[in-house]
Amino acid sequence: MDPEYHIEVLQRLPLGATPVDVKTLSFSSPKQTIASVLSESHSVLLFEAGTAAPATTISVAEDPVEITGGGRDTAYIACRASATVDVISQTGLVKRIDLPGLPQSLAWNGSYNPTKQRIMVTCQKPDSEDGILVVIDEETLRIVNVLDVGKRPRGVSLDRQRKHMLVANYGSDSISIIDQSGKKTLATLPTAGRPWAINVSWFDPQDIIVSLRGGGILQRLDASQFPPVLSGLTALTAPSRPPISMAPYFCLPLDEDHLWIAPDRHSEAIALVRSNGRDLKQVGYHRLGPEDQSDEGLGPVAISGHGLPGKLFIANRKRKELVLAEMSRRKTTLMSRKALSRGRR
Repeated sequence: MDPEYHIEVLQRLPLGATPVDVKTLSFSSPKQTIASVLSESHSVLLFEAGTAAPATTISVAEDPVEITGGGRDTAYIACRASATVDVISQTGLVKRIDLPGLPQSLAWNGSYNPTKQRIMVTCQKPDSEDGILVVIDEETLRIVNVLDVGKRPRGVSLDRQRKHMLVANYGSDSISIIDQSGKKTLATLPTAGRPWAINVSWFDPQDIIVSLRGGGILQRLDASQFPPVLSGLTALTAPSRPPISMAPYFCLPLDEDHLWIAPDRHSEAIALVRSNGRDLKQVGYHRLGPEDQSDEGLGPVAISGHGLPGKLFIANRKRKELVLAEMSRRKTTLMSRKALSRGRR
Protein backbone atom coordinates (compact mmCIF):
# COMPACT_ATOMS: atom_id res chain seq x y z
CA MET A 1 0.00 0.00 0.00
CA ASP A 2 1.31 3.45 -0.96
CA PRO A 3 1.96 5.79 1.98
CA GLU A 4 -0.15 8.94 2.15
CA TYR A 5 1.35 12.42 2.17
CA HIS A 6 0.19 15.72 3.59
CA ILE A 7 1.08 19.27 2.52
CA GLU A 8 0.29 21.96 5.10
CA VAL A 9 0.49 25.64 4.16
CA LEU A 10 2.42 27.50 6.88
CA GLN A 11 2.55 31.00 5.43
CA ARG A 12 1.83 33.00 2.28
CA LEU A 13 4.23 35.82 1.40
CA PRO A 14 2.85 38.49 -0.99
CA LEU A 15 5.56 39.48 -3.47
CA GLY A 16 3.96 42.20 -5.61
CA ALA A 17 5.32 40.56 -8.78
CA THR A 18 5.15 37.15 -10.46
CA PRO A 19 7.61 34.58 -9.07
CA VAL A 20 8.95 32.82 -12.16
CA ASP A 21 11.52 30.72 -10.32
CA VAL A 22 12.49 29.69 -6.80
CA LYS A 23 15.63 27.74 -5.90
CA THR A 24 17.60 26.59 -2.87
CA LEU A 25 21.18 27.93 -3.03
CA SER A 26 24.18 27.61 -0.73
CA PHE A 27 26.56 30.57 -1.43
CA SER A 28 29.74 28.83 -0.17
CA SER A 29 28.05 27.90 3.07
CA PRO A 30 26.15 24.93 4.48
CA LYS A 31 23.44 27.44 5.42
CA GLN A 32 20.76 27.47 2.76
CA THR A 33 19.41 30.52 0.95
CA ILE A 34 16.04 30.57 -0.82
CA ALA A 35 16.12 32.69 -3.99
CA SER A 36 12.91 33.87 -5.65
CA VAL A 37 13.09 35.45 -9.13
CA LEU A 38 10.42 38.09 -9.83
CA SER A 39 9.31 38.95 -13.35
CA GLU A 40 7.73 42.42 -13.47
CA SER A 41 10.10 43.97 -10.94
CA HIS A 42 13.19 42.39 -12.58
CA SER A 43 14.60 41.37 -9.22
CA VAL A 44 15.74 38.50 -7.02
CA LEU A 45 14.72 38.09 -3.39
CA LEU A 46 17.12 36.21 -1.11
CA PHE A 47 15.70 34.60 2.05
CA GLU A 48 17.68 32.86 4.73
CA ALA A 49 16.16 29.39 5.13
CA GLY A 50 13.65 29.43 7.97
CA THR A 51 12.84 33.13 7.66
CA ALA A 52 9.75 34.76 6.15
CA ALA A 53 11.27 38.10 5.11
CA PRO A 54 13.87 38.61 2.37
CA ALA A 55 17.33 39.56 3.61
CA THR A 56 18.24 41.15 0.26
CA THR A 57 16.55 42.39 -2.91
CA ILE A 58 18.79 42.53 -5.99
CA SER A 59 17.84 44.23 -9.26
CA VAL A 60 18.71 42.32 -12.44
CA ALA A 61 18.14 42.77 -16.19
CA GLU A 62 14.75 42.67 -17.89
CA ASP A 63 12.68 39.46 -18.01
CA PRO A 64 14.59 37.16 -15.62
CA VAL A 65 13.45 33.56 -16.04
CA GLU A 66 15.64 31.24 -13.94
CA ILE A 67 18.42 31.16 -11.33
CA THR A 68 21.13 28.62 -10.53
CA GLY A 69 24.32 28.32 -8.48
CA GLY A 70 25.86 26.53 -5.56
CA GLY A 71 28.95 26.15 -3.47
CA ARG A 72 30.45 29.54 -4.29
CA ASP A 73 29.90 33.25 -3.60
CA THR A 74 27.81 33.86 -6.73
CA ALA A 75 24.57 32.80 -8.42
CA TYR A 76 23.46 33.20 -12.04
CA ILE A 77 20.20 34.50 -13.50
CA ALA A 78 19.12 34.04 -17.14
CA CYS A 79 17.43 37.25 -18.38
CA ARG A 80 15.59 36.66 -21.63
CA ALA A 81 14.74 40.14 -22.93
CA SER A 82 18.29 41.43 -22.43
CA ALA A 83 19.90 38.17 -23.66
CA THR A 84 22.22 38.09 -20.65
CA VAL A 85 23.27 36.05 -17.67
CA ASP A 86 23.45 38.29 -14.60
CA VAL A 87 25.97 37.24 -11.97
CA ILE A 88 25.00 38.20 -8.41
CA SER A 89 26.47 37.88 -4.94
CA GLN A 90 24.43 37.99 -1.74
CA THR A 91 24.64 41.78 -1.81
CA GLY A 92 24.28 42.84 -5.44
CA LEU A 93 25.09 42.55 -9.13
CA VAL A 94 28.64 41.38 -9.92
CA LYS A 95 28.66 41.15 -13.72
CA ARG A 96 26.40 40.98 -16.79
CA ILE A 97 27.37 38.46 -19.50
CA ASP A 98 26.03 39.01 -23.03
CA LEU A 99 24.75 35.88 -24.80
CA PRO A 100 24.55 34.99 -28.52
CA GLY A 101 20.87 34.05 -28.17
CA LEU A 102 17.79 34.37 -25.99
CA PRO A 103 18.27 32.34 -22.77
CA GLN A 104 15.60 29.84 -21.78
CA SER A 105 17.15 27.90 -18.88
CA LEU A 106 20.48 27.42 -17.13
CA ALA A 107 22.26 25.00 -14.82
CA TRP A 108 25.49 24.83 -12.86
CA ASN A 109 27.52 21.70 -13.57
CA GLY A 110 28.00 20.88 -9.90
CA SER A 111 31.69 20.00 -10.11
CA TYR A 112 33.73 20.88 -7.04
CA ASN A 113 36.93 20.97 -9.08
CA PRO A 114 37.49 24.75 -9.33
CA THR A 115 39.14 24.45 -12.76
CA LYS A 116 36.13 22.74 -14.36
CA GLN A 117 33.06 24.54 -13.06
CA ARG A 118 30.71 25.64 -15.81
CA ILE A 119 27.38 27.40 -16.21
CA MET A 120 25.32 25.90 -19.06
CA VAL A 121 22.69 28.12 -20.69
CA THR A 122 20.16 26.91 -23.26
CA CYS A 123 19.46 29.64 -25.82
CA GLN A 124 17.36 30.10 -28.92
CA LYS A 125 19.09 31.92 -31.76
CA PRO A 126 17.55 35.31 -32.65
CA ASP A 127 14.85 35.08 -35.34
CA SER A 128 15.25 31.30 -35.49
CA GLU A 129 14.08 28.10 -33.80
CA ASP A 130 17.66 26.76 -33.77
CA GLY A 131 19.04 26.03 -30.32
CA ILE A 132 22.47 26.36 -28.76
CA LEU A 133 24.04 25.54 -25.42
CA VAL A 134 26.27 28.37 -24.20
CA VAL A 135 29.06 27.31 -21.83
CA ILE A 136 30.39 29.89 -19.35
CA ASP A 137 33.54 29.32 -17.30
CA GLU A 138 32.83 30.12 -13.65
CA GLU A 139 36.39 31.28 -12.91
CA THR A 140 36.63 33.86 -15.70
CA LEU A 141 32.89 34.46 -16.28
CA ARG A 142 33.53 34.25 -20.01
CA ILE A 143 31.90 32.14 -22.73
CA VAL A 144 34.21 29.23 -23.56
CA ASN A 145 32.05 27.22 -25.97
CA VAL A 146 28.82 27.30 -27.95
CA LEU A 147 27.31 23.94 -28.91
CA ASP A 148 24.40 23.26 -31.28
CA VAL A 149 21.45 21.39 -29.73
CA GLY A 150 17.86 20.82 -30.91
CA LYS A 151 15.23 23.37 -31.87
CA ARG A 152 13.67 25.62 -29.22
CA PRO A 153 15.64 24.20 -26.27
CA ARG A 154 14.13 24.72 -22.84
CA GLY A 155 15.14 23.05 -19.57
CA VAL A 156 18.70 21.92 -18.83
CA SER A 157 19.66 19.70 -15.90
CA LEU A 158 22.67 17.86 -14.48
CA ASP A 159 23.01 14.10 -14.23
CA ARG A 160 25.27 14.18 -11.17
CA GLN A 161 26.30 10.52 -11.22
CA ARG A 162 27.39 10.40 -14.85
CA LYS A 163 28.43 14.07 -15.06
CA HIS A 164 26.25 14.73 -18.10
CA MET A 165 24.05 17.71 -18.91
CA LEU A 166 20.56 16.97 -20.26
CA VAL A 167 18.82 19.47 -22.58
CA ALA A 168 15.08 19.33 -23.34
CA ASN A 169 14.63 20.24 -27.03
CA TYR A 170 11.00 21.38 -27.13
CA GLY A 171 10.97 22.05 -30.88
CA SER A 172 12.67 18.77 -31.84
CA ASP A 173 10.85 16.33 -29.51
CA SER A 174 14.22 15.19 -28.22
CA ILE A 175 16.79 15.32 -25.44
CA SER A 176 20.46 16.15 -25.99
CA ILE A 177 22.97 14.54 -23.61
CA ILE A 178 26.08 16.73 -23.30
CA ASP A 179 29.37 15.97 -21.56
CA GLN A 180 29.92 18.00 -18.35
CA SER A 181 32.50 20.27 -19.96
CA GLY A 182 29.99 21.29 -22.64
CA LYS A 183 32.28 20.34 -25.52
CA LYS A 184 30.31 17.62 -27.32
CA THR A 185 26.95 15.89 -27.68
CA LEU A 186 27.10 12.30 -26.46
CA ALA A 187 23.61 11.20 -27.55
CA THR A 188 20.24 12.50 -28.77
CA LEU A 189 17.11 10.73 -27.49
CA PRO A 190 13.59 10.96 -28.97
CA THR A 191 10.77 11.76 -26.54
CA ALA A 192 7.04 11.01 -26.61
CA GLY A 193 6.17 14.69 -27.08
CA ARG A 194 7.45 18.22 -26.60
CA PRO A 195 9.83 18.16 -23.62
CA TRP A 196 9.75 21.28 -21.46
CA ALA A 197 11.91 20.27 -18.50
CA ILE A 198 14.02 17.33 -17.38
CA ASN A 199 15.23 16.32 -13.91
CA VAL A 200 17.36 13.53 -12.46
CA SER A 201 16.39 11.98 -9.13
CA TRP A 202 18.64 12.73 -6.15
CA PHE A 203 17.41 9.52 -4.50
CA ASP A 204 18.01 7.20 -7.46
CA PRO A 205 20.26 8.57 -10.25
CA GLN A 206 18.93 5.91 -12.62
CA ASP A 207 15.58 7.72 -12.50
CA ILE A 208 15.01 10.63 -14.92
CA ILE A 209 11.66 12.39 -15.43
CA VAL A 210 10.82 14.53 -18.45
CA SER A 211 7.87 16.96 -18.39
CA LEU A 212 6.10 17.06 -21.76
CA ARG A 213 4.27 20.32 -22.48
CA GLY A 214 1.24 18.90 -24.25
CA GLY A 215 -1.38 17.05 -22.20
CA GLY A 216 0.35 17.08 -18.82
CA ILE A 217 2.38 13.95 -19.59
CA LEU A 218 5.41 12.83 -17.58
CA GLN A 219 7.88 10.49 -19.23
CA ARG A 220 10.33 8.32 -17.29
CA LEU A 221 13.79 7.47 -18.62
CA ASP A 222 15.72 4.50 -17.27
CA ALA A 223 19.35 5.60 -16.89
CA SER A 224 20.67 2.21 -15.77
CA GLN A 225 22.15 2.00 -19.27
CA PHE A 226 23.55 4.52 -21.73
CA PRO A 227 21.91 6.07 -23.52
CA PRO A 228 18.80 6.03 -21.26
CA VAL A 229 15.61 4.43 -22.60
CA LEU A 230 11.91 5.23 -22.24
CA SER A 231 10.39 3.14 -19.45
CA GLY A 232 7.09 4.76 -18.50
CA LEU A 233 4.48 7.44 -19.17
CA THR A 234 1.72 8.91 -17.01
CA ALA A 235 -0.85 11.67 -17.45
CA LEU A 236 -1.54 13.82 -14.39
CA THR A 237 -5.14 14.62 -13.51
CA ALA A 238 -7.10 16.46 -10.85
CA PRO A 239 -9.61 14.09 -9.16
CA SER A 240 -12.66 16.11 -10.15
CA ARG A 241 -15.78 14.98 -12.04
CA PRO A 242 -14.92 14.66 -14.85
CA PRO A 243 -11.13 14.53 -14.18
CA ILE A 244 -9.19 17.61 -15.32
CA SER A 245 -5.79 17.25 -16.97
CA MET A 246 -2.89 18.88 -15.13
CA ALA A 247 0.01 20.54 -16.92
CA PRO A 248 3.28 20.57 -14.96
CA TYR A 249 6.17 22.74 -16.14
CA PHE A 250 8.55 20.37 -14.38
CA CYS A 251 8.77 17.56 -11.84
CA LEU A 252 11.00 17.96 -8.77
CA PRO A 253 12.53 14.92 -7.04
CA LEU A 254 12.42 14.36 -3.29
CA ASP A 255 15.15 12.59 -1.36
CA GLU A 256 13.14 9.47 -0.55
CA ASP A 257 10.25 7.17 -1.49
CA HIS A 258 11.01 7.64 -5.23
CA LEU A 259 8.63 10.60 -4.93
CA TRP A 260 8.35 13.59 -7.27
CA ILE A 261 6.44 16.89 -6.92
CA ALA A 262 4.67 18.29 -10.01
CA PRO A 263 3.02 21.74 -9.63
CA ASP A 264 0.25 22.54 -12.12
CA ARG A 265 0.86 25.65 -14.23
CA HIS A 266 -2.90 26.18 -14.75
CA SER A 267 -4.17 25.82 -11.17
CA GLU A 268 -3.09 26.04 -7.53
CA ALA A 269 -2.56 22.29 -7.24
CA ILE A 270 0.33 19.87 -6.82
CA ALA A 271 0.47 16.27 -8.01
CA LEU A 272 2.69 13.69 -6.31
CA VAL A 273 4.21 11.02 -8.54
CA ARG A 274 6.07 7.83 -7.64
CA SER A 275 8.66 6.41 -10.00
CA ASN A 276 9.80 2.92 -9.09
CA GLY A 277 11.45 0.77 -11.73
CA ARG A 278 9.18 0.75 -14.77
CA ASP A 279 6.22 1.96 -12.72
CA LEU A 280 5.36 5.66 -12.97
CA LYS A 281 2.08 6.74 -11.41
CA GLN A 282 0.33 9.61 -9.65
CA VAL A 283 -0.04 8.89 -5.92
CA GLY A 284 -1.35 12.18 -4.57
CA TYR A 285 -3.09 15.49 -5.30
CA HIS A 286 -3.08 18.62 -3.11
CA ARG A 287 -4.85 21.92 -3.68
CA LEU A 288 -3.43 25.18 -2.33
CA GLY A 289 -6.38 27.23 -3.55
CA PRO A 290 -9.75 26.98 -5.37
CA GLU A 291 -10.16 24.23 -7.94
CA ASP A 292 -10.30 26.46 -10.99
CA GLN A 293 -8.24 26.50 -14.18
CA SER A 294 -6.63 29.67 -15.57
CA ASP A 295 -3.67 30.90 -17.61
CA GLU A 296 -1.60 31.17 -14.44
CA GLY A 297 -1.18 28.67 -11.64
CA LEU A 298 1.80 27.39 -9.71
CA GLY A 299 5.42 27.73 -10.76
CA PRO A 300 8.59 26.06 -9.53
CA VAL A 301 9.10 24.58 -6.05
CA ALA A 302 12.24 24.62 -3.88
CA ILE A 303 12.93 22.20 -1.03
CA SER A 304 14.76 23.10 2.17
CA GLY A 305 16.35 20.25 4.09
CA HIS A 306 16.47 16.57 3.21
CA GLY A 307 13.82 13.89 3.45
CA LEU A 308 10.42 14.11 5.12
CA PRO A 309 9.09 16.14 6.77
CA GLY A 310 10.50 18.87 4.56
CA LYS A 311 9.88 22.55 3.92
CA LEU A 312 8.55 23.58 0.50
CA PHE A 313 8.80 27.04 -1.06
CA ILE A 314 6.18 27.19 -3.81
CA ALA A 315 5.99 29.93 -6.44
CA ASN A 316 2.31 30.86 -6.84
CA ARG A 317 2.28 32.76 -10.13
CA LYS A 318 -1.49 33.32 -10.04
CA ARG A 319 -1.50 35.20 -6.71
CA LYS A 320 2.04 36.61 -6.98
CA GLU A 321 3.08 35.06 -3.72
CA LEU A 322 5.55 32.61 -2.24
CA VAL A 323 3.87 29.79 -0.34
CA LEU A 324 5.77 28.26 2.58
CA ALA A 325 4.54 24.74 3.30
CA GLU A 326 5.55 21.54 5.05
CA MET A 327 5.26 18.13 3.47
CA SER A 328 5.10 15.04 5.65
CA ARG A 329 4.30 11.36 5.43
CA ARG A 330 0.91 10.52 6.88
CA LYS A 331 0.00 7.23 8.50
CA THR A 332 -2.26 5.14 6.33
CA THR A 333 -5.81 4.26 7.38
CA LEU A 334 -4.75 0.64 7.88
CA MET A 335 -1.99 1.67 10.25
CA SER A 336 -4.34 3.91 12.17
CA ARG A 337 -6.84 1.07 12.62
CA LYS A 338 -4.14 -1.23 13.96
CA ALA A 339 -3.05 1.43 16.42
CA LEU A 340 -6.67 1.97 17.49
CA SER A 341 -7.14 -1.78 17.97
CA ARG A 342 -4.06 -1.99 20.16
CA GLY A 343 -5.36 0.93 22.22
CA ARG A 344 -8.64 -0.89 22.98
CA ARG A 345 -6.97 -3.98 24.42
